[in-house]
Amino acid sequence: MPICSTPRVAKLMALSLLIFVPSRMVARELDLFEDVTAAAGIEVNHGVGHPTTGQAWGDVDRDGCPDLFLTSDRSANRLYRSQCDGTFEVLEADDVLQMAASRDKGAVFADYDNDGWLDLYVSCDGPNHLFRNLAGAGWEDVTATAAVGDARTTSMAAWADFNGDGQLDLLVANYDEEDTLAARDTLYEAQGTGTFVDVTAATLDEVRTLGPAFATRWLDWDNDGDQDLYVVNDKLFGNVLWQNNGPGCGGWCFSNVSLATGAHRPVDGMGIAAGDYDNDGDLDLYFSSSLEQVLLRSEVAQGTAGFAEVSEEAGVTPELIGWGAQFIDVDNDGWQDLYLAIMSWTLGEGNRLFLNDHNGAFSDASSLSGADALGWGLGVAVSDFDRDGWVDLVAGGLSEPYLLFRNRGFLGAGNGWLRVRLSGGTEINRDAVGARVWVHRTDGLVLLRDVRTGSSLGAGSDMAMHFGLGMAGVSRVVVEWPHGESSTFLGLAENAEHSFGDPEVILSNGFESGVVE
Repeated sequence: MPICSTPRVAKLMALSLLIFVPSRMVARELDLFEDVTAAAGIEVNHGVGHPTTGQAWGDVDRDGCPDLFLTSDRSANRLYRSQCDGTFEVLEADDVLQMAASRDKGAVFADYDNDGWLDLYVSCDGPNHLFRNLAGAGWEDVTATAAVGDARTTSMAAWADFNGDGQLDLLVANYDEEDTLAARDTLYEAQGTGTFVDVTAATLDEVRTLGPAFATRWLDWDNDGDQDLYVVNDKLFGNVLWQNNGPGCGGWCFSNVSLATGAHRPVDGMGIAAGDYDNDGDLDLYFSSSLEQVLLRSEVAQGTAGFAEVSEEAGVTPELIGWGAQFIDVDNDGWQDLYLAIMSWTLGEGNRLFLNDHNGAFSDASSLSGADALGWGLGVAVSDFDRDGWVDLVAGGLSEPYLLFRNRGFLGAGNGWLRVRLSGGTEINRDAVGARVWVHRTDGLVLLRDVRTGSSLGAGSDMAMHFGLGMAGVSRVVVEWPHGESSTFLGLAENAEHSFGDPEVILSNGFESGVVE
């Protein structure tokens, strides 16, 4: 389809014609994002080691405002506490998190012990570290006790409850720079006592765990209610889609369905984004690579257990070196857009923003984004850090400072939004990781999001799910909990965040805000 004919492109062209200067010099007031790094008080540079930056959002002090952790293998890591006014302060007391002598890579928050406080996993050039949040009073390194200190070079980690026991398990994606086919990914199963067991050999085909992994994502790709696993590999090894088949095999069974589903697609894979970009009720996959990027459209909602590659027709495969990627609805229209970090040796090439045209294609709005940072872009994580209803992002680069970009709400002004945050109970992990939320709009559009911790490349985005409403309202919200039950909420206020607990949990701002069926 001719992308240049889309209404979105026409609007962007009209904006760019307002002034007669090259696209990279479009006036700042037209930018969709504003660089607020300095104004927010953020100042961290990453080093030049293994190409992964760690950027993780999470409300570590439970004040309702997302905090930010950034890794550095040049100096100390930093935990920035949100002051709930768009600015941050460094938590100097948390010396244990600084790890100045370690080559740190990725980072992700997760409440692994279900105590209601977000803990932190930092992936390194061996060994990794797990830090327990001491109820907001500091942090304790529990790596040795928990037995999750994988000593390999880890690009990123992601958490999910793959066996449905209410405890978060951990997948560590590893990369060996000396021998790219030697680094085994590791699957740790939670024992419910704050400890973990390496169950890789008992659950996965170890041959397919030996690829040079950069990124991983837990997701229910086949809509059957459990957590499957996708791993993105470098060096044409081929990506791996592990289908969760449940108990058996002397433990828990996963089968490699990569070839059968079309998810194998060998490239120099780096980053991963998963989301229902076409709003058809299943999760699609986008992964970055060297000189080509790949978009796999899920056909599950159409009754086919597989993916169709639609990269070229979608217009999201620049011939550049792509790294971290995120689906993000920048204009609150309900259609997820796409942000891609670019590592470039070419003057003038920077990170990309692709706007969803609602017809399967995207428009390149990078030059108008204000977030087209030039240089060696690597990681990206998203959160509405200033709580204004517009999703923001933080981007990291190799030997470059992290950049915080605030969404100005310029494109899509007047569009409504809804944010949903979940809480688990005795049978569900504390943050309901793995749950799926469906928002039914009054115009008939149905939006799907899933709760995840660990996404893109070395990144952890806010676990709250953000839904753009456009000019429509909300007719109902349906939550599919990890234990198989569902809840329906009616009468929800728009332009607000709603917190819901599973049927065994009562939250002060949960069930009282809607009607549960």
